[in-house]
Formats: sequence, C-alpha cells, structure tokens
Amino acid sequence: MTNFALYIYYKQQDELDQQFSNLKKDDFLLIIINYYGHDVICTDETHGMNSHHFNLTTLLVLDDMREGFPCAFMISNHINEAVLTIFYSKIKSLTGQLQPNVFISDMAESFFYAWIVEMKSPKHRLADIC
Repeated sequence: MTNFALYIYYKQQDELDQQFSNLKKDDFLLIIINYYGHDVICTDETHGMNSHHFNLTTLLVLDDMREGFPCAFMISNHINEAVLTIFYSKIKSLTGQLQPNVFISDMAESFFYAWIVEMKSPKHRLADIC
C-alpha cells in the first residue's frame, strides 16, 4: 500500500469559499491526510487547548500492528456536521468511498451522520463515552 501525506483543503479566516457555501467568512479549516488503511476507523476531537479556540479532529485507523495510527487531521474553529462532511468528502476525493468494518466516534452524532453522507455505512458502530 502506498503511504502519502499532504494537505488536501485549506480555508483561511476572513474569506468565503464558493465550493462550500455553508462555511462562514470567519471559519478556518485545514485538512491533512496520510493514507494507511480503513478496517477500523476512529474519529476524535480535541478542543479547548488553545486561546484561539481551534479544534483538532483526528481520523485514526488500525495499522498492521493493530495499533491506532492517526492518518487525517482537520483544524477548524468549530465542529458541526457540515464541517465534518467537508472533512470526509476531501478524504473521499483521494481514497474513494470507504466502508470500515468498525466506525468509532464520540457520542456526538455529527461525526457519524457526516460519515454516512460521504462514505458507506460501517458494519459496526461504537461510541466512545470517555
């Protein structure tokens, strides 16, 4: 399998993006991907870690040692289903439509709903309640 890393989408604040008209002028998005696999996919959000109120959304897969491997990243100033749909659509543009055996996310439904808009429904879904 070929491994690669690149940024796949960037929208700076104080600009509008005609491709994604649901983004506001003050929205910031940076999406980076490093493709590895898709048997088990986990999404996680880190928020409140800086004074700019940017969130880090990470998509992890299991590597060949069955350990979590972070492979796609999005930095944005807020997280909702529309923003997550953009994240997943940019991943899909490089990887094609993915269908994991297991999809793990936190309790926020927006992670899963955005996933099934862009990708195939997983065989199993787990919610991380930690």
